Amino acid sequence: MKIKFFVFLLTLVGSAVRADSFRTRIYEIDIGSPHIIKMDNGRIKFVDDEKGMWYIKELLPENESNKFEFKFGKQSPANREYGSAGLDPFAHAKKAGDGGSDASVTIWKRYSSLDPDNSGMPVAFFIGRPTTKAKFHEQVANALIYYGVRCLGERSPTDWCDWFEENGLENYLIETKRKSDGEKIYGLAPQDKQAREEHLALMVESSYSDHNKIWFRRILEDRLHFDIDDRTDYDGAMSSGMAIMALKESIPQTKERPKNIRYLRKGKIIR
Repeated sequence: MKIKFFVFLLTLVGSAVRADSFRTRIYEIDIGSPHIIKMDNGRIKFVDDEKGMWYIKELLPENESNKFEFKFGKQSPANREYGSAGLDPFAHAKKAGDGGSDASVTIWKRYSSLDPDNSGMPVAFFIGRPTTKAKFHEQVANALIYYGVRCLGERSPTDWCDWFEENGLENYLIETKRKSDGEKIYGLAPQDKQAREEHLALMVESSYSDHNKIWFRRILEDRLHFDIDDRTDYDGAMSSGMAIMALKESIPQTKERPKNIRYLRKGKIIR
């Protein structure tokens, strides 16, 4: 039996009022102007451009963007507290004119009780079909570097994983364990039924509680018609759900040493 997202939403909340609010929200949204990514003195920036495929709700202050570090010689994001990203790659041919779905990326800002109205929401959204897959992969990587976050995507296809590894940027990808053999892989296997159901449930919860904070029409439109058994045409729903799943990844806490304390080699503290 096919599970339509909108039917699931109504079942969950038990009220047509919330569902009507969800539909109304779609037509209230001003999609905003498109952006492209440019390099400026070695730093990634988003710039208004009518040919762009990025839509932006929140840009970072200069001192908060482009934060990265090197771990074991590999570039790694250094702003993971900010949020996470979700990826829905485009499949089939390597050129846009050969058919297939759009590619989509959602950057999701982590919820903060200190600023609830401006957190727990998508802040950047890519939708479109670049001329080649390589160009799309570059767009994804540049956005992850700008926001300093990691990304979760579905391994269908897997060429985006290969591209990140070939370019030494695999630390921007979230690992999972493949159920069949326990091997660590980048992204989620599309055959994982439990992951698919979790993806749907998180979208439902987000749409119920936070749809008034979603400023990207395509995400809501795709969620409205989402079909868990045939997800090809719902790229915005796919990437936004992946972004929310990615937020569940634990973030290593860096312990700071107390100030004004010197340490000897054997561990003795001199104050």
